[in-house]
Amino acid sequence: MQFPARLRPWLVPLLLSFGVTFVDLVAAAPNSAAPTCTFDGVEYQHRWSRQGQHEFTPAGQPDLVHWDDLITINVHAQVRDEEALAQLANAVLGNYKAARATVVRAFSTPRTPDKPAEHLAVVVFPQLTKTEFVVAHVKLVGGVGCVLVYSHREYGDDSGERVRDWLEANGATLEKKWLAWSGYPSPVALAALPDTPPESR
Repeated sequence: MQFPARLRPWLVPLLLSFGVTFVDLVAAAPNSAAPTCTFDGVEYQHRWSRQGQHEFTPAGQPDLVHWDDLITINVHAQVRDEEALAQLANAVLGNYKAARATVVRAFSTPRTPDKPAEHLAVVVFPQLTKTEFVVAHVKLVGGVGCVLVYSHREYGDDSGERVRDWLEANGATLEKKWLAWSGYPSPVALAALPDTPPESR
């Protein structure tokens, strides 16, 4: 909100007379700008949040039923150490297997003096009319367990072949970029987003 210039000299003493400070105004101001994130030169816009799951798609892909590229960030506030993170990574991989995904590769990187251990799963979901490639990076972000997921879909009867071709052209490079990606919103910023009604997804 922008106050008219002629009112500004009177504004501060008036607010102070009611015990209102600038800090109070900033704290009360609504944050209407949902976070975005950028990966591989593409900006992804926030589309949906519910119970710690947050989804982002590029500008031209607002439909969460039919999209080509999707970033999903799952925040697990109860995961606070490497042991719990390893359990989370095993659960994620187990869920993919239960959903009949083909596991392309899965591995863990040990802790170093600079960062804790991390985990990666790369899978493909073949379906009748679409095939989905997924790479999930399980790591601690600001001391909180997060699953950072990039998904790419191809549609049609030949979707499996097209995902295979896409992987041959992009898979190895994309995996390295995803492991190095740091352009995601923080768990604190994501927690501030209100839950979206389930039917809107």
